[in-house]
Amino acid sequence: MSAFSYTKWLPSKVKVNCESVTWPIEQFSRQQFQYVKLPNGYDYFCLSSPVFMMSMVKNGELKKLSLQLSLTLWQRGPTLPASVGLTLYEPNRSQGDESDETAEISHSRNTCIAWIAGKEEYRSTLSGRMWNGLSYFVDEEFLLYNDLRDGQLTIVCEVRATTSDVALINGLLFDPFKPVLFENKGNTLAGDVQKRREEGKDIDFTVVARDGREFPVHTFILSSRSAYFATMFKQDIRENREKRVVIDDISPEAVAGLLDFMYTDAVPNINSMAPELLSAAHGYIIPSLMLLCEETMVSNLNVDNAAQFYQLADLYHATHLLSAAKKFIIKNLKQVKATDQQFVLHNAHLTGELLNDMAEMAEACMSTGRE
Repeated sequence: MSAFSYTKWLPSKVKVNCESVTWPIEQFSRQQFQYVKLPNGYDYFCLSSPVFMMSMVKNGELKKLSLQLSLTLWQRGPTLPASVGLTLYEPNRSQGDESDETAEISHSRNTCIAWIAGKEEYRSTLSGRMWNGLSYFVDEEFLLYNDLRDGQLTIVCEVRATTSDVALINGLLFDPFKPVLFENKGNTLAGDVQKRREEGKDIDFTVVARDGREFPVHTFILSSRSAYFATMFKQDIRENREKRVVIDDISPEAVAGLLDFMYTDAVPNINSMAPELLSAAHGYIIPSLMLLCEETMVSNLNVDNAAQFYQLADLYHATHLLSAAKKFIIKNLKQVKATDQQFVLHNAHLTGELLNDMAEMAEACMSTGRE
């Protein structure tokens, strides 16, 4: 097994420790899964990786832990292909460990993502769970066994551990409470330009929100960050002569977030504004903001917003979000239909895509059963 680590700042300026491990499994179809029978009567077959070291937040601190990955084989029915779940856990801990409950691995400050090497588009976020007093990160349907009957299987698992004191919503950062770590912008280009904006220096244009709020800006920043503004500033139009433009298709808060991103690559309260900023990023042609909104919305997918996010992704050609929302809806179709988003599912185009994907999955299952 091999490991890799790095550190990055999330948009809210909070430091995150990122480490990954690679688990190559030669001749996967010939591997012997170990039979395990639990005291409660449940049984399963599993294949475990060698033990490796990786950093996670535990008891409020970033610590190097001995961890292990395990593939668990589940037979879902006599005619359906077996599914293989993936679990990340501490192998040396057992029920009744002398450590107290506060020493459990934090499910909110550690995000575990796994994928098969070469198929990065099918990344899976493992869910944090407690079982018999122990912490696990699990995806019970990581892959289908019959899809991987030949060749080598290589699994990559990445852990993103938030090392500052923050509040989290569905795995993404919200506003930090008195952050332990600060990013010093005093000597950076973005920091200096933002400071001149705040001080009103060299201002040559004004953006006006629909409530009349005015935002002084620099044309060179807007034109360098947005292809829409770059083209607009070259035209002989009233907005350029008056040196002001009204943005009334998004809320004033979204206008502020849009301009903050152009200056700093960050958006305060990105979780609450991502859907609205997705449309702004598409309309004003800002690919980096588009990507940030997609990543935020994917991490916040749930049964209450999946259909809405699916519709927005299709409308604004957000391919990453579209794929994730589609998979989420198919997997949780019954729960999604029970929400008040059914009007979205009545969209003939989107429903057709969902039905096509479900039909392909059913056909694949039937073909596997015949074999």
